[in-house]
Amino acid sequence: MSEIGLMFFGVFKIITVLTGAILYSLGGRDGISKGVRRFGASAIIVGGTCYFAFSSGAFNWWYLLSYPLLCTAYSLGYGSDNTLGKVIKRAYCGLAIVVATSPIALLTGRIEVLIVQAVVALTTSIILGIKSKIPASQEELLIGFMTSLCVPFYV
Repeated sequence: MSEIGLMFFGVFKIITVLTGAILYSLGGRDGISKGVRRFGASAIIVGGTCYFAFSSGAFNWWYLLSYPLLCTAYSLGYGSDNTLGKVIKRAYCGLAIVVATSPIALLTGRIEVLIVQAVVALTTSIILGIKSKIPASQEELLIGFMTSLCVPFYV
C-alpha cells in the first residue's frame, strides 16, 4: 500500500474510534440504553480493529478476547462524592480499558502503542473526570475517544 493509502487507512481508524466514542457518550443518556455504550461502542472499537487487522493480513482470533473485556470495562461505575474517590474510580476505569484491549497490543508486539494508550487513557479519564468544566455529554465523548484512540493502531 502507498504512503497516502496508509495515511487514509489511519484516518479510517480514527473515524472508527470517533464512532465508538459517540456510542460511548450516547449510552445511558436521555433514555438510551447503557447497552449502547457497553456493547455497541465495544463492538465498534474491537470489531473495527479486527477489520483493520484482517484487511492488512494480520488478523488473529485471539483479538476477539478484547470484546467481552471491553464490554466489562465500559460497565464499570466511575462516579463518586469526593475527589479521592473520583480519582480512584477514574484511574480504575481507564486502566480497565487499557487491560481490556491489551491482548491485541501484546499479540501484535505494539507495546509502545499500548504504553501511550495507558498514559492517555489514565490521564484523560482522571483529569477530565475530576476537573472538567466541559458539559457531561461532551466530556464523555472526549473520554470515550481518548481512552480508545490508540486501539486500532495496535494493528
